[in-house]
Amino acid sequence: MICYKYLAVDQEGKEVQGTIDSQSRKAAIDNLFKRGCFVKELHENNVTSQSEPLLLNLNGKKIKSKEVLNIIHQLSVALQSGLPLLNALQVIEEQEDKMACKKLLKSLIEQVNGGSSLSEAMSKHPEYFKPITCSMIEAGEVGGILDQTSQRLVQLLKREEQIKSKIRIALSYPIFVLIVGLLSVVFILTTILPNVIGAMGNDLILPWPTVLLLGISDFLSEYGLYVLGFCSSVVIFRKKIFNRLDLKLTFDLMLLKTPLLGKMLTEITIGRFARTIGSLGQGGITILQSLHIVKSSLGNLVLEKSMYEIEEKVKTGIALSKALKEAQLFPPLLIQVISMGEKTGHLDELLLNAADTFEEQADAMIEKCMNLLPGLLMVLLFLMIGFIALAILLPIMGMDLAPSGI
Repeated sequence: MICYKYLAVDQEGKEVQGTIDSQSRKAAIDNLFKRGCFVKELHENNVTSQSEPLLLNLNGKKIKSKEVLNIIHQLSVALQSGLPLLNALQVIEEQEDKMACKKLLKSLIEQVNGGSSLSEAMSKHPEYFKPITCSMIEAGEVGGILDQTSQRLVQLLKREEQIKSKIRIALSYPIFVLIVGLLSVVFILTTILPNVIGAMGNDLILPWPTVLLLGISDFLSEYGLYVLGFCSSVVIFRKKIFNRLDLKLTFDLMLLKTPLLGKMLTEITIGRFARTIGSLGQGGITILQSLHIVKSSLGNLVLEKSMYEIEEKVKTGIALSKALKEAQLFPPLLIQVISMGEKTGHLDELLLNAADTFEEQADAMIEKCMNLLPGLLMVLLFLMIGFIALAILLPIMGMDLAPSGI
């Protein structure tokens, strides 16, 4: 949200001035017009915005994205039932069981009761309400169709939750197999291998696979705790580590180039892009605003970086379809759909229809990963354990073949 300072004329012809928080100049002008004010001057305010984040004391409790979705869903149902906004928030707050969610709702109620719009109140809690949520709520407030835009927002957020759930399910079993397999390999290397080789005596000439594994075994025995501590630190502080743009950019680029995983992530991202742009367009948000909002929702820094370049090209008057084609990161089908939408004036509808297709392909790719990844991990672990078995058997075979002394 940007804080704008305005000078306007009200319905009585008097000059009024003040500040307003909006996503863009156009949205600020529209909001003031709805209030009966004709804008004479409007510029960004250098003083602190009223939409600075508010810190809630949640006593260590976290509010999950599913719980935020549930709040928005209940609000959408209440608004469609004809309840006024403030009453709807109060009813939801009274029915809420979780204290952290109650505190969040109380904060929204206090701000709305104090004269702020719902989008302004939500924007003060960016850790819970993403830019796309605030923008669609604001568009509904400006157009007087908050009940409709909130319903579209619920559909969009539900789809995001479905994708997250499918990815978690797809990765849970492979991660379990990988952890169990690695623990088994470490146990064999640090316990079984040294005992077996030690029982053969010190005069035995060992083959290179055995020497290699004994070296790894000695390293793990001496520095294993340090390795475990390092890996645990990376897991715990992964967010801080990958906040570095250079590391995150490299990591995201590697993900996109990974044979199976890269295609799955691309399909998910393209479906998210199409549904987000289509939903925002139906909510009355311009294509430039939509491009600005969608950048933060793609989940991949490589694609987000390309969106900045696309946004700048669209600002200069280049068609969105042409800008996407020049980026060389988006599939031809998406570009054709957008080009057709630009020509027919039905871009929003075509993008939402295309989103269904891309999401079906993404679901198929997730299913494929669920079927192939565990098998690939099992093969990898089988090869590792087979190599260890070979390293143990080779010295034993050497002892059997060696000539016995007389």
